[in-house]
Amino acid sequence: MKTRIFPLLLLAGLTTAFFPAASAANLNGLTLSVGFDYSSGKYGTNTTTDITSIPVTAHYDSGAWGYELTVPYLRITGTTDVLPGVGRIINTNPSRRVANTSSVSSTADGLGDITASATYNLYQGKKQDRGISLTGLIKFGTADANAGLGTGENDYTLQANGYRTRGRNTVFGNVAYSVLGSSQYIQLNNVWSLSAGVEHQLSPISAVGVSYYTRQKSNSSGTAASDATLYYTRNIGNHWKAQAYVLQGFSNGSPDSGIGASMAYAF
Repeated sequence: MKTRIFPLLLLAGLTTAFFPAASAANLNGLTLSVGFDYSSGKYGTNTTTDITSIPVTAHYDSGAWGYELTVPYLRITGTTDVLPGVGRIINTNPSRRVANTSSVSSTADGLGDITASATYNLYQGKKQDRGISLTGLIKFGTADANAGLGTGENDYTLQANGYRTRGRNTVFGNVAYSVLGSSQYIQLNNVWSLSAGVEHQLSPISAVGVSYYTRQKSNSSGTAASDATLYYTRNIGNHWKAQAYVLQGFSNGSPDSGIGASMAYAF
C-alpha cells in the first residue's frame, strides 16, 4: 500500500497542518471523515471569540494523486473584527452582524468556506520511509461575509510537504504561500506559512505527535500566527481511524487554545 502525507485541516484554529503517513492508516481509495473542532481566543481584541467547526471531508487517492474536499459548518461567538483562518482584521462592512465596536460580542452560524485540494507525490523512498509532495488548495468564499463567517473571497495556496521516518519516529513539515482574497471591506496581504513536527509510533495501530505552525500576519491590524498542536491517532479495525488533538496558541494571531477530534472511514 502506498504511503502518503495526509492533511488535517485544523479548523478550530484555522491553521493547516500536514501530518505524516503514520497518521493516515496507509489506506488507498476513498476516505470519509467528520470532525469537531473548538477554539477560543481574544486575538488582540477586548472580546473573546469562540469558534466551533464541524467539518465533513472526502479524501480520494488515485496513483500518485490525492484529492480532498472539506465542507464545514461554523458557529462563531465574538466580534466581527476576528475571522476564521485570518484572525484580527479591519472590517468596514456596514452590513456586518455587529457594526459598532470590537468589544461587542454576537453569534452567527452557517456554512463555512469550502476547501478543495489536490496533492501530487513527487518522490517516495523504496521503503516508504521518506517522501516529498506538492499540494494546491483553493478555499472558496462560501461563508457569509455579512455574518462574519468569512471574507466572501477565494484564497489560493501552494504548499510543499515532506517527511522522513527512522524507526518509530517521523519528522515532517511543510512550507506554503497563500494568495488571500480581499474585498472592498477587508484588505488582506499574501502570506507565507511554515509548519514542522515529529510523530512517534506507539504501536502498529496508534501514534502520538506534536507540530508547530507559524504564518505571517495577513493585514495591518493582525499578528503573525504561532501555535503548537499535540495529537493522538488510532486505527480501529481495518477501516476506521480516530484522531484527537489539543492546541496552544503563542501569539495574538492564533487562538489561545483549542481542542478537536475526528473519525474517518476508509472504503
